[in-house]
Parts: sequence; C-alpha cells; structure tokens
Amino acid sequence: MSEAPLDFQKRARQHTTGCNERAREHQLSHHHYRVFSAVLNGLGAVSGALAGGTLLAAAKTGTWWAYVAGALSAIGAAAIALDAQLGLKGQAEAHRLAAIRFGALRTSYYDIRLLSLNEEEGVAKVDELTERKAEVEETSPLVEPRARKKRARQKIEAEQRKEKAEREEAARKAGAL
Repeated sequence: MSEAPLDFQKRARQHTTGCNERAREHQLSHHHYRVFSAVLNGLGAVSGALAGGTLLAAAKTGTWWAYVAGALSAIGAAAIALDAQLGLKGQAEAHRLAAIRFGALRTSYYDIRLLSLNEEEGVAKVDELTERKAEVEETSPLVEPRARKKRARQKIEAEQRKEKAEREEAARKAGAL
C-alpha cells in the first residue's frame, strides 16, 4: 500500500500540492456556475420588469407594445427555465463543497509534515489520508477543462511575478553594494 521509494514527508508534500490545485479548480468552477446562474436570473428579472412596463405603455399608446411585452416575457421565462433545467445553483454548491473538502485534506497533509512522526506512523497517516482523498475525488463533480486551464495559467502568472520580484530584489541588492 505504501510507496517505498518516497518518504512520507515527500508524499505528504505532493498530496498537499495536488489537493491545493483541486480545491482551486473547484473554486473556479463554483464561481463560474454561480455567475452564470446569476446572469440568467438577472436576465429573467429584468425582462419581466420591462415586460410589465411595456404592457402599461401598450394600454395607453397602442398594440405593438404588447408584442414587445410578450417577447420580453418569453425571454425572461426562458432564462429562468434554463437556469432551473441546468441546475446551475446545485452544480455551484457541489463544487463549493468539493473545494472545501479538498482544502481540508490539504491542511491534513500539511499537518503531517509538521508533526514529529516516525516513518511508520507517517506512512500510515499518509495512506489513511490518501484513501480519504480517493473518496473525495470519487464523490466530487468533474472539473471542466476551462477551470484546469485557468488554474494552470494563474500558477504560471504567480511564478512569473515571484521571479520578477526576485530579480528586482537581486538588482536592488547589487545596486546597494
């Protein structure tokens, strides 16, 4: 069950990084679904309000406004029905919970690295957490490729900012000498 060539500290570090990345991907997916749901519901609310106003105007001015009101009502109903059919709020919540569970695993793996454990205890703890991680992965919704690409891009950008800061610090120190 344990991987002999890797010590438990290294395995815990690898799993910490993996859980961190999965948590971030689920956070990105949660945000995507939440925003998309809000846009659809907002579209439905705005078009419904405009339809009501248009009906009032149609009563005073003429009949062609009634067609506009009907179209706006149909758009609003379609947007709200689409949100309900796609279950965007449920998907957003599933990704939020998955992000929380991966974040908790990340913390547990990180804590193993801080504990004073002998090799046998450390391996047992990492194996136990790895089983829990497999359960979380199995019960979590799939992350869209878009979220994986965005997380990878953010990671690259963070590394570039860090390298730039290091170069600036080195240049500042070289100028001070």
